[in-house]
Amino acid sequence: NQDILTGPAYGGDGGDLFNDMDTIGAAGFTAPKSINIKKAAWMDSIQITYQTYGKNIREAPIRGELGGEYCRFDLDLDERIVNVTGASDKFVDALQFITNKGRISPYCGGNSGIRFTESHPGYIMSFISGRSYHYLDQIQFHWIREEVKYIMTSLNYDLNQVKQIQKEKPTFVFSTTLINRSPIEQKISYTHTVTTVESETWTMKNELTYGVTVSISCDIPRLVDWSVQLSTTYTRGFEYGQTKTTETTRDHTLEARVPANSQLTATLLALDGEIEVPYTTNLVIVYADGTEISKSDQTGTFTGVQLVKMTAEYGPAIPI
Repeated sequence: NQDILTGPAYGGDGGDLFNDMDTIGAAGFTAPKSINIKKAAWMDSIQITYQTYGKNIREAPIRGELGGEYCRFDLDLDERIVNVTGASDKFVDALQFITNKGRISPYCGGNSGIRFTESHPGYIMSFISGRSYHYLDQIQFHWIREEVKYIMTSLNYDLNQVKQIQKEKPTFVFSTTLINRSPIEQKISYTHTVTTVESETWTMKNELTYGVTVSISCDIPRLVDWSVQLSTTYTRGFEYGQTKTTETTRDHTLEARVPANSQLTATLLALDGEIEVPYTTNLVIVYADGTEISKSDQTGTFTGVQLVKMTAEYGPAIPI
């Protein structure tokens, strides 16, 4: 759910009440995708098509009637309205919009009325309400915060408070038969290319929005002989709530001394471990309008599923 900031009402008291949120029925994030206005000396009507998370498109009804000159403003999928200017008196006389990309819509309406400007740092325009009948009598803007990026810096792990080290049973990787058809014992080997998958997840106790891009540069806790150590610092980019997986491909060789005229089965097994390590970090939240706020000493948990080691098992030699 979104915290909604509601601005003042501009215009008069005529017409019937409307609220676009009631008709489009959206929950959570909602922002204009296109704005269609009919204008003359004042605004005859406004109709907004909205987008929601998941890129769903929802059209609100026309507020007012369809006389006057057509005025339209289309926004990109990642473009948001961060400032509204206009004029109003007994009706809404004019509107103009500015986006987070610096684009400015046409000035839609007439030259009468009392000028106004509305913006709220850290917020974007979400939807409108107001009053309308033959004209757009009144309009009110509702604003939400849209977080577009998280930057995590100065991340410190508490290695004394590792929550869990889960030792799992070895998992099968591959097996092969090592065959010696000679009359003397020989060393037989087989090399196979193996792909292993590891995963890592960062979560925060502070409520963050799933799907927002996260930028992080830090050490990564790793299991080394079942103890947790920090690896070399590197940079990660991912979406919050996402489990990031990494595939590693390497060659593994199974080798054994096989008796004369015999064969044996060789099997490669992988042993994985799971760790949960608490951390603190400085968090910068970047909003759609470019506003940033910093929060220090935010707590969270790193969860990693990692390869600890490969082991080989060899069966008994069988004459052939």
